[in-house]
Amino acid sequence: MPALLRSLLLLTLLAMAACTSSPGDLQDYRPLGEPQTPHRLT
Repeated sequence: MPALLRSLLLLTLLAMAACTSSPGDLQDYRPLGEPQTPHRLT
């Protein structure tokens, strides 16, 4: 069951990241380890 919880948490984090970023940024998605620079903010 912990694996299911972990995948669910990962999906939630991905969904939040997709909501906060612009749709164009989904193509060049960076892992959470790298610094995120708001380059294409409109």
